[in-house]
Amino acid sequence: MALTAAQQITEIYIGYYNRAPDAAGLNYWIERHTAGMTYAQIAQSFSVQTESTNTYAYLANPNVASVTTFLTSVYANLFNRAPDTAGLAFGQTRSTQAPHQWAQRL
Repeated sequence: MALTAAQQITEIYIGYYNRAPDAAGLNYWIERHTAGMTYAQIAQSFSVQTESTNTYAYLANPNVASVTTFLTSVYANLFNRAPDTAGLAFGQTRSTQAPHQWAQRL
């Protein structure tokens, strides 16, 4: 069964912030999705928010900050564990191929 818009957006919140969205934020992003914004575009929009760049130095400056730290945080948020070796290597490779589009892969 496919996830609802609310569930998909909640997953994006958890991936970025390790928390569920507040009602206003969730409703805002559901409205954006209903208006045609894709989940990848929503995730990309999250990547430039002050809360995201303050939380993840990698999003603020991918050429200097550690992608490993970023990936480890996202894994902990989503899976409650550290990344395995293969997952970490995959993420590191993908991030160097297109660092500014990494957020769409959350």
